[in-house]
Amino acid sequence: MSTNAKNISIGVLSITAVILFVGIILVSSPAAQPAYAGNVSSYGGDFTVTIGRVTRDAELIYLVDNTTERLIVYGLQRKTGKCAILDQSELSQR
Repeated sequence: MSTNAKNISIGVLSITAVILFVGIILVSSPAAQPAYAGNVSSYGGDFTVTIGRVTRDAELIYLVDNTTERLIVYGLQRKTGKCAILDQSELSQR
């Protein structure tokens, strides 16, 4: 094998090693943290809706009737899919 062929082989192997090393670094680097929405509210017409988490598997849905100024709180169990009214109150002090 000539000296020129050996140099080309060493160059190709070195470049391949660098490419594989960079690939390992990219794969093993920590991924970006996922984005989580928090305190999301929606206002539409006469109602305002927002959510809140009680536990890992239970969430609350707050529904405000803007015309009558009443609040209804629904509890939602994510495992069972059941929803029930937990609390009702008048927001206005008439």
